[in-house]
Amino acid sequence: MRKTFSPKPAARRGGLIRTAAALGAAVPLTAGLAACSSDSAEGPNAGGDTDNPDAEIKVVASTSVWGDVARAVTDDERVAVTPVITGDDVDPHHFEPTAADMARAEEADIVVVGGGGYDAWLYEPLAEKGEEAPLIVHALDLVGHHHHEHGEGEGHDHEHGEGEGHDHEHGEAEHDHEHAEGHDHDHEHAEGEHSHDEAEGHDHGDTEAHEHEHNHGHADAEGDPAGRDAEGHVDAEANEHVWYDPESVADVAEDVAEAIHEIDPDIETHAEKVEERLDGLHEKLHGMPAIRVAQTEPIADHLLAHSDVQEVTPEGFRRTTLNEGEPSAADAAAFLDAIDNDEIDLLVYNPQTATDLTDRLRDTAEKKGITIVEIPETPPSDKNFLDFFTETVDNLTQAADSSEAA
Repeated sequence: MRKTFSPKPAARRGGLIRTAAALGAAVPLTAGLAACSSDSAEGPNAGGDTDNPDAEIKVVASTSVWGDVARAVTDDERVAVTPVITGDDVDPHHFEPTAADMARAEEADIVVVGGGGYDAWLYEPLAEKGEEAPLIVHALDLVGHHHHEHGEGEGHDHEHGEGEGHDHEHGEAEHDHEHAEGHDHDHEHAEGEHSHDEAEGHDHGDTEAHEHEHNHGHADAEGDPAGRDAEGHVDAEANEHVWYDPESVADVAEDVAEAIHEIDPDIETHAEKVEERLDGLHEKLHGMPAIRVAQTEPIADHLLAHSDVQEVTPEGFRRTTLNEGEPSAADAAAFLDAIDNDEIDLLVYNPQTATDLTDRLRDTAEKKGITIVEIPETPPSDKNFLDFFTETVDNLTQAADSSEAA
């Protein structure tokens, strides 16, 4: 049995799971989820592409984001990468994989996911595969995700009964991202560094003894339900749009390289080149001015968290969208008032989760002359994620500079 290691608690939330036992401990199984599929998922934005079906190492990624990161790590033809979701026509929050998608993932050697519940539709069923489960590389903790129907203004707190979840209580040191001083990607996985017993798997404790209240927004130390501190700075630690965090993407690249080397040490990888590129984006984000930014959906939290930007989305609207609920009429009115009263300098608009309300917010902001930056969930099918990430950071930082000067 292969060993399991946990990432350094002061630096990482994700990591690499090497055993099915560890995956089962990390992911509370959802009855029937493995059989959950939708024919509507078939098409140009599902199923992905395979670099080489006869490759020695098969990598399946939940989205083209993680697929492109894996491809950036190695161009060796012995490694084939297949994303399940490609393009920007599908909302990954509500995606249901087909039987073919899951069969491809089950046959893979490595599966790359964001975690945090966002792509649980891919990694939860793998927990049932026993020792046949692939290596899992993930950016956030592998928690379950249960979709609920919401009435107007209702959020959801994902309360799981006994045995269904586990409580991730991280100490302050566990999420200490000192952005002002740069970041340390020192991931030397020495044998003595990870003290998890092989039989115990990934150490998430007894899943039957915990209740996991899964809130995608993650309140700060003072318990702010909107995930912001007193100055309006974003606490993005558990925001599931983690691919917009340069540090987390670099971590995933390194873990992909390690997983490949575990299977074939002779394959050349270039995780350090990915990290170097992302370091430049981190510096650009860190230099953004202290403008006021609101979002139609909290897609940019990880981008804003690296800066002095104030996130000023009205609290009720932000709290509801963080939890994938439908904003109430009062939430919508508060957002429109903030636009009309010149309380917003820049609006981040997510076209991939557009609704009549978010389109109305965009139109109103445009009429007021407020700068608008579009940031979707995933890049278009014809664009590499790392190129797209660079363009997104450039667009956001340039728009922030223009808003400050206006």
